[in-house]
Amino acid sequence: MAFDYDVFLSYSSRDKKTVRALAKRLKDDGLRVWLDDWVIQPGEMIPLKIQRGLEASRILLLCMSEAYFSSEWGTLEHHTLLFRDPTNAQRRFIPLLLADCTPPDIIALFAHIDWRTPSDESYARLLDACRGEEPETTEPLAQEEEVDQARMVLRGHKGWVETIAITPDGKRAMSGSTDKTLKVWDLETGKCLATFEDHTGMVTNLAITPDGNRIISVTRDSTMKVWDLETGICLTTFEGGSGVVGITPNGQKIVSGSKNYSLIVWDLETGQYLAELIPSIQGNQWPANLAIFPDGGKVVSR
Repeated sequence: MAFDYDVFLSYSSRDKKTVRALAKRLKDDGLRVWLDDWVIQPGEMIPLKIQRGLEASRILLLCMSEAYFSSEWGTLEHHTLLFRDPTNAQRRFIPLLLADCTPPDIIALFAHIDWRTPSDESYARLLDACRGEEPETTEPLAQEEEVDQARMVLRGHKGWVETIAITPDGKRAMSGSTDKTLKVWDLETGKCLATFEDHTGMVTNLAITPDGNRIISVTRDSTMKVWDLETGICLTTFEGGSGVVGITPNGQKIVSGSKNYSLIVWDLETGQYLAELIPSIQGNQWPANLAIFPDGGKVVSR
């Protein structure tokens, strides 16, 4: 995978002076650095530019401080998944400790570089980590044998695959990607049967109707689309739902995530908004997951 940037700097505005100095130093040493002040122009959508910058970067440098985790972490936590995935060897995730703080458990697991008192030694360590790339080596025989057990590898997306789903008959798989497309795969041959390209944002979640004829795709631009799997035609577009999505067992309703941890219920056939399920305890994020009861009468969300 080719990257436009070597390093993406994620930080709190309160730490801007420290981070800008570090960014300039990394740039002077030949690294391609993504820094919001250098990349985002007046009038551009900040969340969209950040998302694209992350997708185009090889390394996420997380500049940790109490200010960062109190103001920025809730917004950017899901972005770190792309870099924390141990199977994604092309990307790296480097926590950089700017000031004393208590990182979330999922970040505390990673070894960090101490930048509370910058030194030439710590900078050299950081620079080596940012420059380092995995050498191309021959895998040990045991690992090759393990990989060979995979029945097939499906290749074709130009971006990171965010979500997958399989039809009830087990014959086809669907994949959604950061390249804003869906692909339909034949699980017998591994052939890509179709590519759906009508989305304007990265595809983050999929759900297939119980009859296997339609698929619902969700993007970060707060839209959902219903597709006919045989024709590839977009049948309906829902505005206002995002994040997670589920279909009732009878195939008649869609449940999707919404802001403040709430859920929206839609009529699959007509696209009509039916209800909003609002939890007693609300936040400022989208639900991370949901599950619908077998009778279709209740839903659990997280």
